[in-house]
Amino acid sequence: MKRLVVIPAREGSKRIPHKNVKDFCGKPMISHAIMACEESGIFDLIHVSTDSMKVASVAKQYGHAPDFMRPHEISGDHATMMEVLKHAVEELEEGKKKFDTVCLVYATSPLVSPDDLKKACDAFEKGDPDKPLLAVTPYPAPVEHAFRMERDGAVLRPDSEASLAMRTQDLKPAYYDAGMFAFYTPAFIKKQKAAGNFAAFRGFSVPSYRVTDIDWPEDWERAEMLFKAVNA
Repeated sequence: MKRLVVIPAREGSKRIPHKNVKDFCGKPMISHAIMACEESGIFDLIHVSTDSMKVASVAKQYGHAPDFMRPHEISGDHATMMEVLKHAVEELEEGKKKFDTVCLVYATSPLVSPDDLKKACDAFEKGDPDKPLLAVTPYPAPVEHAFRMERDGAVLRPDSEASLAMRTQDLKPAYYDAGMFAFYTPAFIKKQKAAGNFAAFRGFSVPSYRVTDIDWPEDWERAEMLFKAVNA
């Protein structure tokens, strides 16, 4: 099996400027994802997909200079991950580099585990190749017990009063996209126009204490606290 991992890291980030290369616990953010991919030992090529010379320079410092730069037209706010993956796969194939498995690892996943990558890859390759494998994590509380709050502070009860009365242990766990990694075949990527139907995915559960969604400065602070706790 020949395996490729693509780490998308574009320049633009309005809420946390340059977040893909910003210092995170002593190292550029993207370096943690690069090192985890290296340590997993399962990838034949680690490709950083970027439109930024600054990101490319950091990737080179960590031994993985991009094979090519990402074009401007798929580097904006509305570019999809499928477009990014498709571009990487097709450019590499033009250079006679073909792969059986393609992994997407987000640059802002400092707590991604090499062991998870190995186990998830094994699960993906043993399963249905038409069903990508997505890192997921459980919600911290039952979604059936969720409330909504209006701007005036009024609380709206759940849609189902019956589910609100059910005990937590009697409800099935609910999961959400961990925003960490996913595995695909090149064939699946090339035929997709968007992210794909979630019904087509299989899930790989990741502990919630290693999942970070970094969109705002306070998310960054929380992620650094988690990283220090996990690596203490």
